[in-house]
Amino acid sequence: MYSDRGPQLTSTSKELKQVFSQLDWNDVCKFERDKGMKWQFTKSADAPWQNGVNEALIKSAKRSLKVMIGENTFIFAEFQTVFFEVANLLNEQPIGLKRGSNLNAGCYLCPNKLLLGHSSNHAPMGTWA
Repeated sequence: MYSDRGPQLTSTSKELKQVFSQLDWNDVCKFERDKGMKWQFTKSADAPWQNGVNEALIKSAKRSLKVMIGENTFIFAEFQTVFFEVANLLNEQPIGLKRGSNLNAGCYLCPNKLLLGHSSNHAPMGTWA
């Protein structure tokens, strides 16, 4: 698990320690290690430019939510649908190409391809690396 040292995470850490004060933290860490999980902190939250890829995805998610929600008020199911649509949109961004494949034919590697086994039949517009 990767995360930054943002204030929302450090505040949550303090609250979780209060809620789970009866737990032995060493047991939690041992469980984490036994399951193959490792928590690593990225660069400082005070320097978002040092964590550029993640910050760019956050910016895309915020922009998409702002465009889709606007000034509207939604019921829970509609709000949930908006989040699913934004997640799908972000997971369609290309992350690579198979050798000899054609980007315009929609044959690119994206998170949806890994998660769902397929991607959409069109490539996103714009340049990417």
